[in-house]
Amino acid sequence: MGKKIQLVTLKAHRFGKSVLIGNTEVKVDAKGFAEVDEKVVSQALISGFELVNKDEKFETEEEREQIQKVQEIIDSANAQAAEIIENAKKEAAEIIGKAKAEAEGIEASSNKDEKEERTKQLTAMKVDELQAMCQDAKLPEEEWKSLKKAELVKYLIDFIFEEPKDEK
Repeated sequence: MGKKIQLVTLKAHRFGKSVLIGNTEVKVDAKGFAEVDEKVVSQALISGFELVNKDEKFETEEEREQIQKVQEIIDSANAQAAEIIENAKKEAAEIIGKAKAEAEGIEASSNKDEKEERTKQLTAMKVDELQAMCQDAKLPEEEWKSLKKAELVKYLIDFIFEEPKDEK
């Protein structure tokens, strides 16, 4: 039997259980730590365990080299995964940005169509009907009483679509 090496896993489903790694049963404590023979370390690393001490010294050169290779592969895979995740986040942000821009464009277009339709409806009305609308909406009489029909239509459209009034 070789030297015992301390490992840790972040996979909570393994905490406090025995895990089979290769042909070896490994007991994982409640905090995710396990102690294994150095001959099992490379398989344990592949299985999702990590070295507690990254500078661990191994008795055999062969084990050390194999573990170093496995660790390099894992580190490379983690780096690639991090890069993929970062790229996916950027791509998702771009997609969301484009979707928001499209939605805003659709909303603006819809608002414009609605505004044009409402303007047509108001233009078809008589001045006294437009004034009655202003009165029903309890708009200040001094703002609309002396307006001509086209100005009255614009005043109502601005009020309906909550656009600021032009200061004269």
